[in-house]
Amino acid sequence: MNNCGKRFHGEAAKYRFLNELLKLLTPKYFGSWTPQKVKDRVTEVLYGWTLWLKDEPKIQEAYRMLKKQGIVKKDPKLPDTVITAPPTQRTTDSVFDQEDKATLLARLLKSTCPEDLEAANRLIKSTIREEQEKAEKVSKRESTLKEVESSTEQLRQLLDRHAVAGTSVQPSDDAKARRTFSFFTECNALYERCDRLRPSLFRLAGDTMDDDAALAQILAANDELTRIVSAYKHREAKRGSDGGSEGSKEAPESPREIRSYRLIDLSAMDSDPPPSCESSSASLSSLLESTFHPAAERDLNELAGVAPLRSLPHNQQFTAEPQNPLGEPSGRPAKENPLSPRLLKDVFVPMETIKSSSLEPITVTDHGGVHVSLHFARDSPPGHPGVAVVVVSAVNASALHVHDFLFQAAVPKTMLVKLQPASGTELRPYNPLLPPPAISQVLLLANPQRLRLRLRYKLTLTHGDRPLSKSGEVDDFPDWTSLIGR
Repeated sequence: MNNCGKRFHGEAAKYRFLNELLKLLTPKYFGSWTPQKVKDRVTEVLYGWTLWLKDEPKIQEAYRMLKKQGIVKKDPKLPDTVITAPPTQRTTDSVFDQEDKATLLARLLKSTCPEDLEAANRLIKSTIREEQEKAEKVSKRESTLKEVESSTEQLRQLLDRHAVAGTSVQPSDDAKARRTFSFFTECNALYERCDRLRPSLFRLAGDTMDDDAALAQILAANDELTRIVSAYKHREAKRGSDGGSEGSKEAPESPREIRSYRLIDLSAMDSDPPPSCESSSASLSSLLESTFHPAAERDLNELAGVAPLRSLPHNQQFTAEPQNPLGEPSGRPAKENPLSPRLLKDVFVPMETIKSSSLEPITVTDHGGVHVSLHFARDSPPGHPGVAVVVVSAVNASALHVHDFLFQAAVPKTMLVKLQPASGTELRPYNPLLPPPAISQVLLLANPQRLRLRLRYKLTLTHGDRPLSKSGEVDDFPDWTSLIGR
């Protein structure tokens, strides 16, 4: 560090780099998982920099904050070889202190060589292009931050004006019911708008490379957005527990939740799970009875004949027509059942051939940083115009490992569903330097009568060491014509 020059010191002293070190020590982020040896070394490095780089106020501020919050109890004792006085700065230029573009351009323009003039022309064009892109990024950042500020403020005002205790609907009070319905509708619209802005903030943070002030604004906006979204979810969960919502229906979730690649927000891991997040295995039995019927094992085997389903359980594919026990005669004339599983038996859609539709995805669940949603394909499979293609996508934005992922689905009697093998059953922990890990699984739907779609599901996984099980129903599908592209 002592030999790297002033420019390098300035890069190391930026919040963007210091924040990554602080996350290794802070329990809110990765402090609980960071080995003690690593934490001690990071503390030594930061403390040493406060001694050597006294002209870098951000380093001093970061270390003071650690001590103020009690994360660092006392200054570490540094080895003698580490605390020796820094050597005299080198007189030669650092690799980071090479001549800038202006000097290079002036030298090229003074040259009479045609190659130098061409290089100068290219340099001018690239500089202009970079300036234009920079101006566009600044404009986009400002407009996004204004939208975030406006949306969070509106949602906060709504939540402040309507206390949770005053939002319960009395059936005899029509006027109050209308007001409450209007409030919930407006709140949900603002919540979804805030939710859609979260990935935009994530991308802005990645694009803001050298502007610490702008990055601080983005982080502050993200913190405020996260707080107001958490407040809304908490209010919805409390309203549901007080009987203000029907059954065990969860708080409204954004259809874009799967794309919500957060800046760094692990607070959801410390919160209590929603009341309906876990269910016993017996709930699946009642879930798939009555309206939703699993197919007989023979039909399941037929569906599985296209590709091996080693990782899928027997009840992961369902048909709608109850079957007689295997081997029993039906006592009716033999005729082709229009909802026979053979409709989907020979249908297989490779993931790489699917083109995304413009339809909004539907969020299935968002709990503890694990997001599961349904995305729609633009077209039906070739030769099967009456089949809709849906992709079940799961993303892990938490710091815990996810394994034993299993998604099961069922539909009403008048429809058919088939699940192809998933791309995997495990999701590695989220790394802010890499795209969030994901699992994809193709789901095929047949709806000959073009009725309103309903799909019941059961999702099981292990989040860290904690097994989770969730079941529910999705009934807000787009119309069938939009799903099959005609």
